[in-house]
Amino acid sequence: MDAAFKQAAQQRPPIVFGLRLCPLSVGHLKLLLEQDSPLAGATKDPPDFFDFLLAVFICSNPHNQSRRNIRAWWAPLFFSIWGRLSRRYKFTEELQKFHRYLDAGKSMPRINWKLRGRELQSPPVYRLLVMLMRDFHFSEEAALDMPVAKANLLWSTKGDLEGTLELISERVSDLWEFAHQEDLKKLKSEEAKN
Repeated sequence: MDAAFKQAAQQRPPIVFGLRLCPLSVGHLKLLLEQDSPLAGATKDPPDFFDFLLAVFICSNPHNQSRRNIRAWWAPLFFSIWGRLSRRYKFTEELQKFHRYLDAGKSMPRINWKLRGRELQSPPVYRLLVMLMRDFHFSEEAALDMPVAKANLLWSTKGDLEGTLELISERVSDLWEFAHQEDLKKLKSEEAKN
């Protein structure tokens, strides 16, 4: 079984900047995108401290609660106090925890496309949302509540069943990972020479 299937079933979100995160949902990604978060790929700018605080705040509650909380009268005061308190944490450690959370939350099995089409332009979160509503008949609210990793697994399993993609076995995936690591070593050695 691909590691993404195991990871989606065993996901336990971490505590970042003192807040326990919820499983990363389609709604969280959509809200991050609406807030122009660099962590959701909304901008090419590198994320700053406030970007991380906002993303952690959004992901620490169900997406619909976070949407209300961002607009609440008390939100600026909360961010001011929490921002000061968050500075006592080791920023790089919290940043790494949050990036691992995002990576695990967006995990999907490795696939081999059987059919190549045009390059898609819409953000991936909207494609997931439409797929969940169109192909699996979820309501919009149920689709937004769906953990991203689970939505990716549904999408890839559907593609596997329809024959539009092929799930890559763990053995082949390990081979790809080995090749990737060797490529990284080669790049580092070339950079060291220059």
